[in-house]
Amino acid sequence: MKTTKKTIAMLLVVILTAWAFPVFSDGASLSSAPAGPPNPPTHIAATWGQSDTSIGFAWYSDSAASANVAPLQSVVQVAKKSDMAGGVFPESSAAVYAGAPAGAAAGKYSNKVSVSGLDASTEYVYRVGNGTPANWSSAGTFTTGSAAGFSFIYASDAQPGSQSGGNTWEANLGKAVAKAGSPAFMAHAGDQVDSATSEQGYSYFFTPQAEFLNMPIMPAIGNHDNGGRNTNYTWHFNEPGNGANGSKSYWFMYGNALFLVLDTETPGHACSDQIDWMRQVATSNPHRWLIVIMHRCLYSVGDHAKDSDVAPRRSALDPVFGELGVDLALQGHDHSYMRSFIMKNGARQTETIDDAGYSVNPSGTLFMTLGSLGGQKQYSAGNYSYANVYKSGVPQYAVIDVAANTLEIRVYDAGSDSQPFDFYNIRKITRPLFLTKNLKNAKSYCFRAWQRDIIDYAGH
Repeated sequence: MKTTKKTIAMLLVVILTAWAFPVFSDGASLSSAPAGPPNPPTHIAATWGQSDTSIGFAWYSDSAASANVAPLQSVVQVAKKSDMAGGVFPESSAAVYAGAPAGAAAGKYSNKVSVSGLDASTEYVYRVGNGTPANWSSAGTFTTGSAAGFSFIYASDAQPGSQSGGNTWEANLGKAVAKAGSPAFMAHAGDQVDSATSEQGYSYFFTPQAEFLNMPIMPAIGNHDNGGRNTNYTWHFNEPGNGANGSKSYWFMYGNALFLVLDTETPGHACSDQIDWMRQVATSNPHRWLIVIMHRCLYSVGDHAKDSDVAPRRSALDPVFGELGVDLALQGHDHSYMRSFIMKNGARQTETIDDAGYSVNPSGTLFMTLGSLGGQKQYSAGNYSYANVYKSGVPQYAVIDVAANTLEIRVYDAGSDSQPFDFYNIRKITRPLFLTKNLKNAKSYCFRAWQRDIIDYAGH
């Protein structure tokens, strides 16, 4: 009797574990599942996990009983793109990851599955669905991080309010992707939608589904996404979930860059609740570059520049950005273009510009805002002392190239983007420490550091 009870208990543990955690297989068993009714996945978004070898997927499916077969599943298949031949998804070599759908908007399930332990510097293909052969999405792609560098797109405030707006958003984002080539992801600095509780708004946002299938989205929550801390935003994105308690902040590493994504919609909008978390994350994760993505601004030139919440937020965050060495702050909310001077504690910092036009080891943070890439709402730009370059809002985007010792920013008007209308480049040169008890080691360190920087400079 004891043996029987023990056997049953062990079987229960195995069953529960298989349901709660990712399932790995060769995919063959899923092919033999019943075809089931049509229930194609929609609103598909990939989001990098805490590391660049982990990634989360989120999508919608119909929740009507007539659209599903038992058991309910959220399934992702992932394979190396090198295994793909003739445009056919390599099911036989794909790993399978499964989860359970959760209730979302009326008539919909929110599906979320996370994948980790991927190989670095590798291009993957994936598809999502409910495990039945007729309901796979089209194949998407993503590329894990590399020490060799990467590019990403910076955009903000898509918030399309109609299908026409969704079409404009799709066309403009397509231009950004074409200009970037193969972006590792898009950083979207908030206001994905115009109305937080409107699922129709998310349908407009996901109009460029073909782009999103092949480019992870790293969103910051904006005031139009927030709506009283509603869950619509949460249903659509599978973020790492490693933020400050009580906020929708999160962080991730990609290549040699650490990204802190702030939640400026917490009470007071100053992000004071996230400062300790920022310090802990920044000091615990070695990085070459530190980049913040946030919605409400510290510095901007549009209609929101004089909002009452700006001064408290600047007072709270500006010193912390200087303390942690934030290189770049990508902001939203103000729907006009601005590139600040290098700022620290409210003051413009002196810069050293080399012969190639790079700002060398700037001591402070560069702040940016963009016009709405969705094009629905734009603001006029005012003249502020901290603004180096500013321009009234039109649909705009930036392509940012990150390498070992350089960060290059190119900014485009979507309507006339043959050439960037603004650009800015940063170079970091390692400064050796001369004060040491071991002169021999100091000389060796100096030589290696300067040799690396000279090679980087000459090869740029």
